[in-house]
Amino acid sequence: ARWGKLGYCRNNNTERFSMSSDGEMTAVKGRGRPRDAARDEAILQAAGELFMAHGFDAVSMDAVARAAGVSKPTIYARWPD
Repeated sequence: ARWGKLGYCRNNNTERFSMSSDGEMTAVKGRGRPRDAARDEAILQAAGELFMAHGFDAVSMDAVARAAGVSKPTIYARWPD
């Protein structure tokens, strides 16, 4: 079978799929380490706690990253928008 273009499906992580000419999709392994779901949960938990304690406008990405024990690039890689 001939392979066509790569397609993208967004959820918390960007997953890549390849579609064959007969319409079958297969997952394409991404580069780098797999994402850690526990780290995602730590970020969401830290953000929620900080928002409740200080209000949305008073919380910085630095504060969320520090409270979650991750770097800002880790947060932006997971939620780019």
